[in-house]
Amino acid sequence: MIIKLTQFLLILSLLVLQGGKVFSQAIQPILEKFQNPGKGQVMVLAHRQDWKHFPENSLEALEGSIAQGVDIVEIDIRRTKDGQLIVMHDHTVDRTTNGQGAIAELDWPEISKLQLRDEEGNLTPYKVPTFIEYMQAAKGKIMVNLDIKIDPLENFSAMYQVLEATETLDQTFWVFDASYQAVKDTLKKYPEVIMCPKIGSHQQDPVGEYYAYVDNMELQTLFFRFKTEQDTLWTVVEDALNRGIKTYCHTLWEGSSAAGHSDYKSKDDPDFSWGWLIDQGMEIIMTDETEELIKYLEIRNQ
Repeated sequence: MIIKLTQFLLILSLLVLQGGKVFSQAIQPILEKFQNPGKGQVMVLAHRQDWKHFPENSLEALEGSIAQGVDIVEIDIRRTKDGQLIVMHDHTVDRTTNGQGAIAELDWPEISKLQLRDEEGNLTPYKVPTFIEYMQAAKGKIMVNLDIKIDPLENFSAMYQVLEATETLDQTFWVFDASYQAVKDTLKKYPEVIMCPKIGSHQQDPVGEYYAYVDNMELQTLFFRFKTEQDTLWTVVEDALNRGIKTYCHTLWEGSSAAGHSDYKSKDDPDFSWGWLIDQGMEIIMTDETEELIKYLEIRNQ
């Protein structure tokens, strides 16, 4: 297989940096941004990492995001038939590998032999990583947003053990839909975990849900979904920042997530989309356009 020039250059830069035991960024400045909300320090979160140059959810895509200067990567967790936690978005291996079948019906030795496909469907030499391999590679370099594609409560202990074993609890946060009581019970059992509940238009009373969370537990970050610019949920953003909560939204597509301020619109007018969200108090933005958002933040001096 012929590797694209952009892929080759990224791999070469990573090898040079790693050979000198120096990385494009250290975790400490990233953690400081995360732990100090309300200061206008915007964090770039890469949706499925550097998928434009490498297969999504691969170790190579992780390394690509680190080389770009991304603050956080979003990864998807699945579980194989024999209980191995792996990093993959879909419930089957069909789209992203040269194999077929549901992950829950395949054993890890079968999946470990597969090759990953890139965004255009081309076969690559890259392999499906286990969750523990991924966290070992991310340790000390970048924050990780876990998007749990399996029952989070049923599998929480196994995922926690991976983070504990790799000493990456402080650089990882968990995003999933769960009830207020489930989040509260989980934090009581695992107080070191950074939980990120979702608040937004998918709930009957998002403002009430917000206060139920923040008045009864300590949170470091919250994932917001806004249907429109007039959404009543905007009224709590300043309150969240004042409480020391890092505010988080995504701009991946049109719809009820960022009030219509999407990556697509940011290509022509970044002030309209990314800029508007930042001005409203959003301090973590998940995007598919990481390089463009990084450049835009440099222009804004954020």
